[in-house]
Amino acid sequence: PAAPTPATPAVEAATEPEKKEASGWNFTAGLAASFRANYGGATLFPFSADEATAIVAPLQTRVRVTPEIHLGGFGVVGEADTATGAILGLPAESLVGDRRPISSFSVLELRKLYLEYKWASGAFRVGQQTSNWGLGLLANDGAQDPEAGDFGQKHWGNLTYRALLAARPFFGRGGGWRGFETVLAADLIVRDNFGEFSRGDRAFQGVLALRFAKDQDNHFGVYAVYRNQRNLLVTDGGKATDAVVVDFAGKWDLLKRRHRHFKLGWEVVGLTGTTTQARNENAELLKLGQFGMAIKSSYRVGRTTLFLDGGYASGDQNSADDRIENFRFDRDYKVGLILFDQVMAYQSGRSGVRASDPALTGVA
Repeated sequence: PAAPTPATPAVEAATEPEKKEASGWNFTAGLAASFRANYGGATLFPFSADEATAIVAPLQTRVRVTPEIHLGGFGVVGEADTATGAILGLPAESLVGDRRPISSFSVLELRKLYLEYKWASGAFRVGQQTSNWGLGLLANDGAQDPEAGDFGQKHWGNLTYRALLAARPFFGRGGGWRGFETVLAADLIVRDNFGEFSRGDRAFQGVLALRFAKDQDNHFGVYAVYRNQRNLLVTDGGKATDAVVVDFAGKWDLLKRRHRHFKLGWEVVGLTGTTTQARNENAELLKLGQFGMAIKSSYRVGRTTLFLDGGYASGDQNSADDRIENFRFDRDYKVGLILFDQVMAYQSGRSGVRASDPALTGVA
């Protein structure tokens, strides 16, 4: 398994300047809501060497509500999903385990609830927040709808208890100087690819991010994250990780004419550190060395648009040595291959169930 990957700050949202400075103690309130429903089915495919199969035909719903209240520069923002997940059509947990690529039905899930204070050149937020950076290879809030070329829905999103300070230090100089952004954040992870607070994981993060944003369609930046993760339920030194990640990401309109438009988005990630998440007989402390990248591009000529996506993830050819080198994209990042996330996920889940079966392992 890959090591825990640090979540990253929601720079896009935190550093958006006010369109107009609030005067006095103006009170505003808003409520946004959306409903999503979809059904998908797949022909039977083997989950493992024992040729176990099951019907994968989930009927999913989601009602998302986002209330917010503002008084001058102060605000309270929330977001919750209700009646969310698959109502029916998922394989049994006894067959593939509980880490399925599609979430089970849930009556209520809180995604955001935080206090904030905004001023012309920055913002401060504290509370439960979502986390997203770049294309979403590492930190993905699961909020964006699939783009052209993507298959499947986003179901999860990285959640964190966070204190965040975002600012534009050269805002007063005007012009292009206003586009320079800095972010400092301290996190306690609620849920991401490799840690869940409810399962005893305690993952703490320190974040520093720098970005230049011309506008919402033209920006690039780099961030560094240090992550320290332990598990309260493990006392033998297992499930411990210390990792550092550096990520360079952005998107830019390289060509924009009346009848032609070329857009490019990219993300390049490097990760190093140590972990005991996957100890083996040859090493208790494993070294991390992972690399991943992705690009998303589109070229429009008249009414015709061509899309080209690409990606790379380092692999690990020797699971018995003292290194973990296989990089994994966030589960909400869609690589654009039909059934890729479902086939791989269900086969991985089935492998875990079989590996823990006493009848197969010989454990009484």
